[in-house]
Amino acid sequence: MDVEKTMEFLLEGQARHESQIQVIRNLLEDWMKLVVSYQTKTDETLSALMNAQLRTEAQLERTDAQLAQLAEAQKTTELKLQSFLDSMKNPRNGN
Repeated sequence: MDVEKTMEFLLEGQARHESQIQVIRNLLEDWMKLVVSYQTKTDETLSALMNAQLRTEAQLERTDAQLAQLAEAQKTTELKLQSFLDSMKNPRNGN
């Protein structure tokens, strides 16, 4: 009888442990799904941020080029304006 009780006790313990291990496996599986979900969302967000950064950098390059052109045009305008103002100081009416 002692052997039967011992075997029954061992089998019940094994069944409990297997049940507990299954619960742990299910929790780990759920946790891994959650991690993958968050990682996917994070990857998508980072991808969107990188694309936005690349677009911003490209726009800044175009803006820099336009500002350089504007600065050159400003210099030309200033030179022409100064020449005009100088010509107004010393009118040349054939004298």
